[in-house]
Amino acid sequence: MATNPFPRRLAASPPRTPAADWSKEHLGRHTYPRRVESTDALPLGPSIKVVKRDLWACYGS
Repeated sequence: MATNPFPRRLAASPPRTPAADWSKEHLGRHTYPRRVESTDALPLGPSIKVVKRDLWACYGS
């Protein structure tokens, strides 16, 4: 079984971040993020762009 190369830091309760608070106040109920997760590294391709396919594999649902 492969180890996840992008470790997640999960808290016991959802973190209250300024970005999450701002988006909840300024965006509609259907568009603000329900979950905010932080990671130490993002998957980068050879062109130094984020590989979204790998993000969806780790954090998709």
